[in-house]
Amino acid sequence: WEYGEPGSNPSRVIVAKDIDVYVLDKGLHRVYKHLLDEAKHALQALEVDPVLLRKGDQRDPIVVGDLIDMAWVKAEGWRSKDSLLVLESGGSLLEYDPLKGISVLPVGGSERWIQPQILGSYQGNLYLLDSSLNQIMRYEPDYGGLPEDYSPAPGEVNLAGVVDMALDGQIYLLYADGRILKFDDGQPAPFEITGLYEPLQNPTALFTSEETQFVYVTDAGNNRILQLTKEGGFLRQLKAATGESFDDLKGLFAIEKFNLLYFVSGNKLYVTNIPAE
Repeated sequence: WEYGEPGSNPSRVIVAKDIDVYVLDKGLHRVYKHLLDEAKHALQALEVDPVLLRKGDQRDPIVVGDLIDMAWVKAEGWRSKDSLLVLESGGSLLEYDPLKGISVLPVGGSERWIQPQILGSYQGNLYLLDSSLNQIMRYEPDYGGLPEDYSPAPGEVNLAGVVDMALDGQIYLLYADGRILKFDDGQPAPFEITGLYEPLQNPTALFTSEETQFVYVTDAGNNRILQLTKEGGFLRQLKAATGESFDDLKGLFAIEKFNLLYFVSGNKLYVTNIPAE
């Protein structure tokens, strides 16, 4: 799929329920929704507008501002349903329920934020990283209450330079300088990138989850996607044999049970196979 309008900058990609594909366009401040075909290798041809949400939409009681990030939150913990959550610059969460549409959720403690930039979720809880505040805030599933600080000693870890975050029960942070830090319940956990001949240059996105065995990193400076163990060991790199599909890597999402990797590069959405062992 190509997002061809001037100013388009697709970045985050999420695949939910093995069929729904959501793409966040941070240039035009839109969220697109697509449907996969049965083989999971192509999008269904639909006669509806793929734009699910956009800046300027009136969603009572707000007018939607800039779209900052999005996360898929599962029906776990206190949550009774799966849904997509999108953070907008006015401090509200927009919840998309495929059965009920879009509603606005107030977020507790938003007056404390300085520059929230990344969302993540695990077991129904929502995690919001604010590098200017130098804190990751954890919200319980109603999201209206005050958040808990994930890092008990935030001064020990500098979040400046974090470009992406992934969760699988532990938190992985990707830095612009190529570092990846791992935390377990707010405390540093072992993670060291080993066996990598060529260091990361301009990494842009990170993906893992409780459903995946590995960690994936888009290394835009080297036009490749890396597959690592969850302790940091290098396994393989994916590069394009021909063409420009890896020339401007941004977001990615892996479904290991199908050996498929969805990613955004430039203004296009791609899918590729994850090589079997």
